[in-house]
Amino acid sequence: MFDIFFTSSQCRDYRSAKHDVPARNATYNATLRQHRIFKSPGKLYLSLAIAAEDLEQTKAAVEHAVRSISL
Repeated sequence: MFDIFFTSSQCRDYRSAKHDVPARNATYNATLRQHRIFKSPGKLYLSLAIAAEDLEQTKAAVEHAVRSISL
């Protein structure tokens, strides 16, 4: 399990793990959902029961999500 933090600070522990701009995280997650990849506002839980096509779909969705917050 993991999460992505959009911050310029180091995340050393639970308390220091904060987004500089929470709206950026919300946009990132919403864009993933628009591309049929569910990522909750919290941690991401991985599964080994995925196919190569799932990985390609996820990769494409992440690329769209990153572009959505880069504007």
